[in-house]
Amino acid sequence: MRPKFSAIWTYFSEVDADTVRCKICDQTYSRKGRGTSGLRSYLKSRHEVEYAEYEQKNTALKKAAVDKRKLSEETPLQQAKRQVTLQEALQRHQYWDTSHEKSCELDNLICEMLAFQDLPFNFVEGIGFRRLIHAVQPKYNLRGRQSYTSHLCNYIYPKLRNKVKNLIKDLQYLSFTADIWTEPGAGVSLLSFTIHGINNDFQRVSLFLKCVPLEERHTGDVIAQKLDEIREEWKIPRQKIHIMVRDGGSNMKRAARVSQINDIDCNIHQLQLCIRAALAIGEYISSLLAKCKQIATHFNHSIIAQSELKGFQERLGLPLLSVIQDCPTRWNSMFNMIQRLIEIKDAIVLYTSQHTNLPQFTPNDWLQLESCATILKPFEEATKTMSGSEAFIRDPSNPCLDLHIAESIETEYK
Repeated sequence: MRPKFSAIWTYFSEVDADTVRCKICDQTYSRKGRGTSGLRSYLKSRHEVEYAEYEQKNTALKKAAVDKRKLSEETPLQQAKRQVTLQEALQRHQYWDTSHEKSCELDNLICEMLAFQDLPFNFVEGIGFRRLIHAVQPKYNLRGRQSYTSHLCNYIYPKLRNKVKNLIKDLQYLSFTADIWTEPGAGVSLLSFTIHGINNDFQRVSLFLKCVPLEERHTGDVIAQKLDEIREEWKIPRQKIHIMVRDGGSNMKRAARVSQINDIDCNIHQLQLCIRAALAIGEYISSLLAKCKQIATHFNHSIIAQSELKGFQERLGLPLLSVIQDCPTRWNSMFNMIQRLIEIKDAIVLYTSQHTNLPQFTPNDWLQLESCATILKPFEEATKTMSGSEAFIRDPSNPCLDLHIAESIETEYK
């Protein structure tokens, strides 16, 4: 038999001239034409993770072959011109090869760090991170963001995806939450999809599966189509879904009906709607809250105002706290704004007395704000309790899911 140079032969052994055997599943495969394209197709369709590893190895072999060919084609004069200095040669010799065991381990750990900590890919190009890696392990050849992006998407993601699929299979029933939100920086609307369930060990499982852009109008039919696509992508049968938790938007309600999924309102969202509706009933409270919003907006739009307020706080011996602005889509922000104004009340009174263009608070106004904060405090505590990641976990020793997945991935690498 002729020697095999392709990386595909890592996963196959030649039985005879026309037949090969897969080393992974031990199945024989007819190799017509004696080419390797059929072997690649077989590996891609049957063994997704191993195919990603093959792609990585094949790319490295092709690059090495190109470099070798370029070197052989160079004239002696060109070779002399490209000779590196002694210091560069010694430095290159000190670096591990990309296929070195420790180098591969650090590649995986860096990519996991980017994924688990939700860091941008250009983090690996920061001077602080590069100095740290060089000091900890000088032999590691730290590469650019494109290299880690490719490694994360082509090698780590398939492993993590298979792990998540296995976790989903362990759930007899699951519920999911879906929400639409806008990313101000990118100017795009996104639909998120998160599943929740209890496995056979009676441990709660929460997995954020997908976040897709919504380029069309946010109609119920469009949302239903996106939800069905995500469900089919992760092979989640409709009969396995217990319920969909959503906000009170009519488009989300219609999406649930179109997808034929039982749905229910989010308790916390309904609670926040009740709070805002109650605050809007009284004319006096509404006007008082409008004053608070005007003052908060003033400080959030002026660095000079913030500096002057800080000066008043220092002279009065108050803690240096900034004003919090109310945001309609951020839960408890109304309570947080009122509570913060009360905490720095004396500094606010001094500042507004010198800026007559701002609304002035009377002593009765402050009493009403304190009463309002007292009423809203239990709702703020209830919102935090129900929206916490361990809201329904009674055993504090229960390991978190992220750690469970990380340990599983680490076991698979080893």
